[in-house]
Amino acid sequence: MIWFVLVPLFLGCNLIFWGIIGAVKFFSEDVRRFPVVKRLIRRGNRRAIIRKYHVAAIVPAHNEERVIEKTILSLLLELPKRNIHVISDGSTDRTALIARSFGVNVVEFSPANGKAGALEKGIAHFNLLEKFRLLLFVDADTVLSKGYVNAALPYFRDPNIAALAGYARTLWDEGRMPSLGKFFVAYRERVYFLSQTFIKFGQTWSHLNVAYIIPGFASIYRSAVLPRITLNPKGLVIEDFNMTFEVHRKHLGKIAFNSRVSAYTQDPDNFSDYWKQVKRWDLGFWQTVRLHGFFPGTFSLALGFYIFEVILSSIIVLALLPLLLFGSLPLLAPDWALEWGAFSTLYWKSLLYVDYTTVIIAVFLTDYALTLVAAIAQGRPSFLIYGIGFLFMRVVDAFLLLSTLPRAFLLSSKGIWTSPKRR
Repeated sequence: MIWFVLVPLFLGCNLIFWGIIGAVKFFSEDVRRFPVVKRLIRRGNRRAIIRKYHVAAIVPAHNEERVIEKTILSLLLELPKRNIHVISDGSTDRTALIARSFGVNVVEFSPANGKAGALEKGIAHFNLLEKFRLLLFVDADTVLSKGYVNAALPYFRDPNIAALAGYARTLWDEGRMPSLGKFFVAYRERVYFLSQTFIKFGQTWSHLNVAYIIPGFASIYRSAVLPRITLNPKGLVIEDFNMTFEVHRKHLGKIAFNSRVSAYTQDPDNFSDYWKQVKRWDLGFWQTVRLHGFFPGTFSLALGFYIFEVILSSIIVLALLPLLLFGSLPLLAPDWALEWGAFSTLYWKSLLYVDYTTVIIAVFLTDYALTLVAAIAQGRPSFLIYGIGFLFMRVVDAFLLLSTLPRAFLLSSKGIWTSPKRR
């Protein structure tokens, strides 16, 4: 019985459900068979075709001299340098100097405005909404995969597409990572793979369109929708959740997503930076939920389903911690449950005392199965070693998710720059 309870919780009902929807999407909406694209190409409607010179890249940066060069080099493989715009926001290092050495557009703001404020001011400074049809938002530690723009443009031939969410991959600069750091990066890559391949891919099926995050690290928005989006609302620590919620709430269009439109980002390689980053992401998510609440539509239904599961699973993950100390956990059945009949009584009695060994094996093997899938799909056998400790990271994630929930309703954030230590 305990396996019946724990396996769905640790695999995730969202992961299973959206994975099934994603399979439907894959066979019905592959970009090469995208019906609108096929129709436009067949008709030769060249006015609807968006080309590279219609795309502007905007890179907000604060003291990013260690990584900005690789970011710009990857952009220059995708776009002309006149289409690339770097906003050095309150930088006190060589960020602006390095960017100018490549001949791209650079503006410096001082004092710092925070990422969202830098984007808002930078877009206005360069008048990007008037000059370009698409805006590519790129973080200063992002390296675009080769062919990113070419793979993204066909989606915008559909006028209903408001934005395209980039597929996040972690940057494995192994020579600059400590041995323990690879553990944190490997865990983050597993999270990226599972959440994007099984959840976000299904959520972006055109018949549902309920993705809750267009990540700001490397995503594209149609310029026509951005004036209706509040880029820099007060009280939020990050901007990308808010922008995504506004796309849904204001019915600005659909969100496209495909793993072929991917980019690499530098993830934390130590516990301190990991803790701070995830805490900030979770806080930003809850702050956005607080700001927008739930509104009519399938997006709110999907969001509520997700929130219910992550809160429940986080509580259960943390509740299992006493098993590590005491070996058994009394789960006493309430009186009303025993009145449900023989099946209910049998069920609750089976949970009266949970055996330590059974629970730990069930939890570990279920979590490790996810690692095995990610290792095979990503071609990283090292995951099989690192994955032994991934269950600990899930405990950390559960604590951060729950601990930031009340803070989102009690505190207001200023959106100041808090980047992890760069390699």
